[in-house]
Amino acid sequence: MKAEIGILLSVLSLSSFAVLPAVIGDDVTASLYVQDLCSLTVSPTSISFGTPKAGDVDVAADHSVNLKNYDQSSNIPANIYLEGTDWNLPNFDVGKTKYMYDVGTSTPLTTSAVLAGLLPVGEAGKDVSFTVSVPANQAAGSYSQKITVTFSCQPPA
Repeated sequence: MKAEIGILLSVLSLSSFAVLPAVIGDDVTASLYVQDLCSLTVSPTSISFGTPKAGDVDVAADHSVNLKNYDQSSNIPANIYLEGTDWNLPNFDVGKTKYMYDVGTSTPLTTSAVLAGLLPVGEAGKDVSFTVSVPANQAAGSYSQKITVTFSCQPPA
């Protein structure tokens, strides 16, 4: 009987030893980094100032341009930069076009990218309005200008 008890105790102690590491075990720390992402959607991609006369000042475009930082991946705000080209004939420089990114602040376009403001993440987006002042002696004709909108992600502080 003693031999049987000894064997039984040995089996129990081996069995207990095998279970202990699973119960006592070490923790595993998992980590990940969610990438900072922003996006830019511009709509519409063309605007018209209609048919103003020479000398007309602050003629509004037919509609605003809506900028959005919104898709399934966007998770941080975007810095928005605006720039433009001179109109396609002499004496009609880029600064004759102004944009309003923030209410009440009208800013002339320049030929280099200038920070217009911060575009938050969101489905509504932000409307940017544009005006143009036609030089007093500007000849009749069709004119065009290219306005470029660029962006960079604004990482959290």
